[in-house]
Amino acid sequence: MTQPKSILLVTADPERMPSLRRSLALLQPVRTLCLAEPLSLDGVGQDEAAGHAMVPDGDIAAIVSLVAPRGEGRIRQLRSAFEPFRLQHTPILCLIAAPTQRDEVQARALGAAAVLGADSSCRDLAAALRPWLRDAGGSSNTGATSAAAADVGLAIADMLAAAMQGSCITMQAVVEASDIMLEAIAEDGIHAWLRLVSNVDDRTYRHCMTVSGLVAAFALALGFSHTDCDRLTRAALMHDIGKGTIALEILNKAAPLDAQELAIMRGHASVGHDLLVAQGAHDAQHEAMTLDVVRHHHETLDGMGYPDGLAGGAISDPVRIVAICDVFTTLIGCRPSQSGLAGHDAFRIMQEMQGKLDTHLLALFSRVFDRAPPWPPP
Repeated sequence: MTQPKSILLVTADPERMPSLRRSLALLQPVRTLCLAEPLSLDGVGQDEAAGHAMVPDGDIAAIVSLVAPRGEGRIRQLRSAFEPFRLQHTPILCLIAAPTQRDEVQARALGAAAVLGADSSCRDLAAALRPWLRDAGGSSNTGATSAAAADVGLAIADMLAAAMQGSCITMQAVVEASDIMLEAIAEDGIHAWLRLVSNVDDRTYRHCMTVSGLVAAFALALGFSHTDCDRLTRAALMHDIGKGTIALEILNKAAPLDAQELAIMRGHASVGHDLLVAQGAHDAQHEAMTLDVVRHHHETLDGMGYPDGLAGGAISDPVRIVAICDVFTTLIGCRPSQSGLAGHDAFRIMQEMQGKLDTHLLALFSRVFDRAPPWPPP
């Protein structure tokens, strides 16, 4: 199978690069070039370094530039960097903070095929890039389930970004992602979903997509109504929204977390719940399930979970379902400090977790598990 071409991310803002890169990677592989001052590549000057670092090799499908085309030196640097790609007709998307008409004219003069605001959502960014990526090689953007996985990932990316920035979460995007996921899993099954999600580099996105996919498949296997499937899947999509406030250094830490980091990580359940309550979009009765799942998905039946130490009948069935899928996903290895277990071994461990998980629901979960392929996928 031909490897898909890459998106080249060019930025002068190293702090913005990780978050933008992780979102773009949901579409296709990403290569990066930072033009932060002072740029140096093997001792050569800035203009020469930019040109040398970006010599086209046929592997670039599109360029995303997060560099404001302002100032004679920066414009000269960008012109030198983009010129080889213009000759190969590689599309360039320029992202500009608070763009002025002059900025857009200058970006177009540098070869930009499109200009967007730097605060554009991941979904808007994807919409601009997809026409250029569709035929860029590989199979990452072919097939309904593959497209669905990318759309769900982008919705999660926007949701976590909103949590990080303290801005309002766009619930319509979450609703659409839930519908897309349910349709894809109903059509192609959990097998296809897990295979695609296993290729997502970002562990937080991969975890959220795996948990919500398993929850959707579980609800479908149990014969829930469309409305109940949608409500539960939506809650699962949002269950880790509080992680949007946690630094990537903690989320992606390869070594075990220390006590302080573990406390921060464990705080994501209550933080996520408080974020949703504060924005006031979850007062409706049908959204009470989401609030419940977000806050309580780490509670255990023996009362040893967090943040509220709920036990037994105080833990709702939706929370119990999401908790089972969350534990399974964690055991198969979504934490960087874990090597991951085979699916059957993970399920065996869950069966041995006496008093923590709902044994009846866990037995029913085997209906989904038995239909899923060995983990990790071949």
